[in-house]
Amino acid sequence: MNVFIRADASTLIATGHVIRTLTLADRLRRRGAKVSYVCRELPGNLCNLITQHGFVVHRLPFGPERAIAAERLSGYERWLGVDFKIDLEESRSLIDREDQDIDWLIVDHYALDWRWELALRKYVRYILVIDDLEDRKHSCDLLLNQNFCDDADHPQESQNISEHRSLLGPTFALLRDEFVQERMRLKPQCKKVGRLLVYFGGADPDNETGKALSALELMDDSNLSVEVIVGPSNPNSDRVAIQCERMSQVRFHQGVEKMAKMIASCDLALGASGSSTWERCCLGLPALLVAVADNQEQIGRNAELLGVARYLGPSSALKVEDIARELAALLHRPDQLVDMSQRGMALVDGLGTERVISAMEEIWHREIVL
Repeated sequence: MNVFIRADASTLIATGHVIRTLTLADRLRRRGAKVSYVCRELPGNLCNLITQHGFVVHRLPFGPERAIAAERLSGYERWLGVDFKIDLEESRSLIDREDQDIDWLIVDHYALDWRWELALRKYVRYILVIDDLEDRKHSCDLLLNQNFCDDADHPQESQNISEHRSLLGPTFALLRDEFVQERMRLKPQCKKVGRLLVYFGGADPDNETGKALSALELMDDSNLSVEVIVGPSNPNSDRVAIQCERMSQVRFHQGVEKMAKMIASCDLALGASGSSTWERCCLGLPALLVAVADNQEQIGRNAELLGVARYLGPSSALKVEDIARELAALLHRPDQLVDMSQRGMALVDGLGTERVISAMEEIWHREIVL
């Protein structure tokens, strides 16, 4: 199976789209697939990280002139860095030069829709779209939305212009093997919170990590040890490191290789309501969630509705005092924390990546048999 992945990371986009596709890419490679990436060289890109994982990266250019032009773009098109038609032509040119058939094109990008996908259909057999916004139409064979979904209602069915199969909900969450392995070693959730994990994603451009640390300073709880993680694209990492240094109970981490082990070692998390939500649920870590982007608000609301976390709201509406108050209150509700832990583990079992690949292989093998 020959697979191409179109995904970007940047200081604006953050790292989530590339990281979750890397999970899929690693597992596909172990199943014998050849996997390559198409990424634009935006500021804060993860092209080097993808290469370190052993995948070929076809790089789309982004220079000073394009950076100036990108300022005139609006909405998610700014995430693309160039006009949609330019990205289409440059991506098509790269894919057209491939010296063998492309079985699957995986698209994980909020700025791309059915127009981009339809134009590339003649160059690939099948298209898998990863999309958790439900705000635009697609032309694909598989549609993956790993966010909370009501099985009785498929809102994205109407967002497709072609016949497709939908993979909906956290049962398809793209989690690395380490989460399944760590889950098998988990001890029962402790009722007393002794260790807090603070992580607001790979970029955190508005420094919500710093706001969380200020809330902890306000609380002044010497019995609470804190693990602070900043991602590879965090522009405020130096400021956060200095803030951590003056707090004796806080340890600073510039990225973590074994995230599953870190999550499993903590009793409570404070962080963004993005894709990390599934990682925490899989390992039964209760959390206070903050939406640091518009697309995270629904995840946070649904997480609280299902009882797997406490949603504090969008970051723009949260003050330091709000975080301190909510955190202090939850620390004194041990039974609620245990309930969150159990509900989270029941929701996400960590086998989502395998289910997605099985769906891809089922479609691919069907053509071979025919």
